[in-house]
Amino acid sequence: DLSSQCDYFVDVGANYGIFSAAVCCASNVKTVALEADPVLYEILRENVSRSDFDIEVLAAAAAKHEGQITFMRNLDDDLSGSITSHFVNKHNVQEVTVTALTIDSVLNKRKALNALVKVDVEGAGEQVWQGLKDASTSVRFLLMEVIGPEADARLPEVICRDTGWQSYYIKDFEVIAVDFDQYTYVEPFWNWLFTPLKPMELEKILSDRFKVTSHPDS
Repeated sequence: DLSSQCDYFVDVGANYGIFSAAVCCASNVKTVALEADPVLYEILRENVSRSDFDIEVLAAAAAKHEGQITFMRNLDDDLSGSITSHFVNKHNVQEVTVTALTIDSVLNKRKALNALVKVDVEGAGEQVWQGLKDASTSVRFLLMEVIGPEADARLPEVICRDTGWQSYYIKDFEVIAVDFDQYTYVEPFWNWLFTPLKPMELEKILSDRFKVTSHPDS
C-alpha cells in the first residue's frame, strides 16, 4: 500500500471521502481532503464527523494560484465538477466562486515531506500540477486521473520532464512503466502514477496486489 510508505495523504477532489477513508483504514497517515463543490464539501464534512478518521477537510479547489476561482458545479453528475469548462457543453452546470489553494502551500504549511497525493479534478490536472511542482520533492507518489485536457497537454510527459520521475499507467491490477508516447489508453482506465521509484523498487511495495511491468520499448 502506497500510503504506508508516506507521512501524509492529500486527497484532491475528495468527493464523498471514499479514498480518504480507504487510506485511513489502510494506514495511520495524516490526511487532508480538498473538495471544491460546496454541496459535496458539506457531505464530506458530515461523513468525516461521523467517523473515527482523523481527516482534515478543506473547502477548496486545487489550482495554480491561490485566491478565488470559478468552479463549475455539475448538476447532472456530482462526480464531474471542475474549475475547467470541459463538461460545460455536456451537462447542466452552476458557476460558483470558491477558494483556490495550491498543493505546494498545503504541503508546506503542514511541513509534509513524504506525501501521497491523489488528484481527480476532471480535466484540471495541468493547473493542479502548476501549483504542486514547486513542492514535488515532498511528494513520493502522485496518483492522477488523466482525461482529455490533460492528455492533450501531454501532462504525464510534462510531470516527468519537470521532476525526472518515472510514469506508470494503471490498468486494473497492472502498473505499467511507460512513457506518454508509448501508452495506449484502455477504456475505462484513466489513472497514472508518478514516483521517483523505478519498477523494481515499486514492485517491492505493490507485489502483494499489483503486477508492475515495463513497456517492451522502455
